[in-house]
Amino acid sequence: MVVNGEGIQINCMTQKVNLEEHKIKISDEVVETSRRRRREVDEEKRRGRKEDEEERSRRKVERSRRRGELERWIKRRRAAREEEEERSRRK
Repeated sequence: MVVNGEGIQINCMTQKVNLEEHKIKISDEVVETSRRRRREVDEEKRRGRKEDEEERSRRKVERSRRRGELERWIKRRRAAREEEEERSRRK
């Protein structure tokens, strides 16, 4: 039972202050959670980029190796063709 109006007002003010403190705590937690999540996402992206770079490097090496094999094959074929042409000219 409330005796005077001021008591109610003080009680309301106290509740408002507590509510504001609660909101601040919640917003701080939300901000910290979002910051933590953003750091995690950034770290995942960084890790992903590193893996992507490694994969690109592997593909580049593989392409280079294949290109070298192809060039050697072409040289052998060209040499074989020229040798065949030389034989046919001699006959």
